[in-house]
Amino acid sequence: MRGARVVAIAVVPDDLSKIKEILQKISDVDRMDLILTLGKWDWLHSKDVTPEATKELIEKETPSQLYVMMQEILKFF
Repeated sequence: MRGARVVAIAVVPDDLSKIKEILQKISDVDRMDLILTLGKWDWLHSKDVTPEATKELIEKETPSQLYVMMQEILKFF
């Protein structure tokens, strides 16, 4: 991505309120234009609440961006 840079990384426990708190800070205080979140990779045994926390805070979903990112990632496999 041209002009993009990583300016913050946070590792947060699977706690809905803690995830929302960090996302809110990154969005409102740090004024980030784009926030990417990743939950656990072990979906079968996971109690990952990252999607739920994220969904409670977003103003608008952009599913088309998700599909483009997935297509680009699959080029590496």
